[in-house]
Amino acid sequence: MAEEKETATDKKGPNKFQEYINDQENLLRIDEENLNEDFINQAPRYVRAAMNFHKAERVVQLEKQTLESLVAVKDSELRQSGEKTTEAYIDKAIKGDVDVQAQKKRIIDAELQVGIHQAIMRGWDHKRDMLIQVGAVQRA
Repeated sequence: MAEEKETATDKKGPNKFQEYINDQENLLRIDEENLNEDFINQAPRYVRAAMNFHKAERVVQLEKQTLESLVAVKDSELRQSGEKTTEAYIDKAIKGDVDVQAQKKRIIDAELQVGIHQAIMRGWDHKRDMLIQVGAVQRA
């Protein structure tokens, strides 16, 4: 069941992403009564978290490429309009464009998801260290 929850980021929507975060919080808890299962599942869960992190980074790069393309098209349209324009006018018109603003917001949202995935990966690193310590204490 935990395996299904770990792939929740593949589904779209803010609620699914929040569910994924909540599931990760639960999976990151150490169950002292079931340490062997935590040890066994640590590596594959870390790999999934790393894959989600890199997928999120890819989305940021794609969103940035989309912004660059959008800016290039808007710039070209303004220059080919036949009106005499200055660089400052073109720059201001592009920055104020609704589509450009929306794309910048998508980039900000994508960067937030990268940060969240990165924090989850750090959580898995921390859990690994804690599992090692708890295991050592139990063996002593």
